[in-house]
Amino acid sequence: MIARPVEVTHHVDAWCTLLRALGATALLADGRAEVLLGSGRVALRPPSASEECGTRLGFAVAASDVTDLAAALPAAGARLTAVDATTWRVTAADGTALTLTDAAATPIGDAGAARTDAPVVEPLWYTPDVPAAVGVLTALGLRRRIASTSGGWVDLEAPGGGLTAAHRDAVVRAELAFEHPDLDALLTRVTAAGVEAALVDEAYGRSLRLPHPDSPADPTRAVFVNEAQRDLYGFTRA
Repeated sequence: MIARPVEVTHHVDAWCTLLRALGATALLADGRAEVLLGSGRVALRPPSASEECGTRLGFAVAASDVTDLAAALPAAGARLTAVDATTWRVTAADGTALTLTDAAATPIGDAGAARTDAPVVEPLWYTPDVPAAVGVLTALGLRRRIASTSGGWVDLEAPGGGLTAAHRDAVVRAELAFEHPDLDALLTRVTAAGVEAALVDEAYGRSLRLPHPDSPADPTRAVFVNEAQRDLYGFTRA
């Protein structure tokens, strides 16, 4: 299983430009893209006629594992339904929908084409009920990595690569984000590619903020690359 969030957007090309500046490898075809990160993947596609843009949590899975996943999810308060022959939807108790895609039918490309110095994909699942979200992700096979002692943050690793984090918030939503161990080097890289970026100190560590491809002129929106945590004060590592 590989973490593979889906970004639904009218600006697939702009997203590819930004992610390439970060060091990702983007495979673009027919208005869609599959982006290879240092660990994990991102799928980019335009919305359907009645669909809103935004981030969908998702994973590329072996189709042979779906039956076992369907059996494990009800205990976590979630259900799995088939969308078509190669896609399944997991619906969590808070209404979040996660997309599972048959890895064999997904153009994830040659893993050897990915740059190891590219960021790790780490989408955020905002929810009032972090333990319930963690239960769903654990039922899908992800492993806990780092958790805050307050219980408001838990991130988990997918066995095949990539992360997904559950973050406490009153508004249920998902957001595409990334992690990298060396933000100074990453800032130099994106600046050389012509991308304006800001390095910001947060309570949990440093974060690189990049213009959001869907609304680059909006200062209230940004794509975050968080620095891999070294100081675990207030956090525990599994």
